Amino acid sequence: MRKAELHQIRQRLHQGERQKAARGEPRIPVPAGLAHGRSGEIILNPDEQV
Repeated sequence: MRKAELHQIRQRLHQGERQKAARGEPRIPVPAGLAHGRSGEIILNPDEQV
């Protein structure tokens, strides 16, 4: 039963990722020193400690 539950959870996660990609809003992780802006663009991180 656990394997079936894990399969369903993974399937839901992948389905959510596909739906985000279809809407055009997947967020790709960016390297240190960069951040996502409010409109989705990649900008320099405003935090000076980074």
